[in-house]
Amino acid sequence: MVFKDKDFQEILIRISPTILGVKPAEILNVKLGSLDKCRRCFQGLGEFEFIEIKDFPNISRRQLFFYHKTCLEEVLTQKAIQKFLQQLGYPFSFNMELYLDILIAKLQSCIFPHEIGVFLGYPLKDVLGYMGLTSLKLVDVKGWQYYGNGNLSILQYKKFCKAREVFRCFLEKGIFEV
Repeated sequence: MVFKDKDFQEILIRISPTILGVKPAEILNVKLGSLDKCRRCFQGLGEFEFIEIKDFPNISRRQLFFYHKTCLEEVLTQKAIQKFLQQLGYPFSFNMELYLDILIAKLQSCIFPHEIGVFLGYPLKDVLGYMGLTSLKLVDVKGWQYYGNGNLSILQYKKFCKAREVFRCFLEKGIFEV
């Protein structure tokens, strides 16, 4: 299927690292017309899912949390990330559905959960730095704020960018089908 709708193409490119399993998750505000296309396009893709979070009626958009099940589970089961999330009230025994329920409830509240960075695949050191929970200094900003040694952050950012480039080629050649 070749996608001619520019708005939907942009959504696909933004979430492509997650579709490809390179990035565990992405959060986007999409136009309501694109929401229907997301529902049709991504229904039954197995590893790739999305959760509808909240509406922004004044701008005709809905916030969506896209995720790749296996990739997200690999991230969330890392010991350091588990310890970090447990300190923020997540359960001690890992259950991805419950972790997602907690994150979504926080996203629906008035207080933004900055721990979302680990769900989005940002290095834990950068999330801790952003939250002011470490003495690491801000060293760069590309996609998110990098703290301390930027090598891991740059490598991660480049992986996400490469996945978008590959996916963009898939779209241009009509290779991506759902």
